[in-house]
Amino acid sequence: DGEIIDANLNVLASFEDRASTFSSLRGKTIDPSKFVPKTMFRQVMIELKAHPFFQRVWYAKHILNGSSPLLTPDARRKIRKNRGFWPVELNNATAVRKSIHFNQLLVNFSGVSNMSTASVYAQKKYSDIDIVVGYQFVRCMYRDDSGAIKVDCDLVNDVIEQAGGGGEPF
Repeated sequence: DGEIIDANLNVLASFEDRASTFSSLRGKTIDPSKFVPKTMFRQVMIELKAHPFFQRVWYAKHILNGSSPLLTPDARRKIRKNRGFWPVELNNATAVRKSIHFNQLLVNFSGVSNMSTASVYAQKKYSDIDIVVGYQFVRCMYRDDSGAIKVDCDLVNDVIEQAGGGGEPF
């Protein structure tokens, strides 16, 4: 019931590119408050982007590393300089928050319903304020009295502080 065959997650990050907007107006005098910045998109790599037989919950995981489009150029540079490891000076909630830069994450889910064989789709947009540094999603799957695995949909968006603490205040 409700299985999705050949499920796929695609995650894109959107950014405002103000620099190319300004450079394309060479020699013209225009009020900067009237500019509409150019929107750029970059692919966000997640660890498991395809699932042959999706049934319940999918945790999309992206590693913040030296090539992550979600980080500022300065944070990526510091990671590369530190031989691919997260720098100690960025290892607190405030520094992590300042190192993250994007306008929106666009998450697209697609697959084929096992019940109807119809294509199914879902989209969700997240902004940087939807990200909570130092927290992880709670487990929302459980076994009912008969032993069947269920999903508690009331817990789908709930988070708890990661082991070791250091999460940003709500």
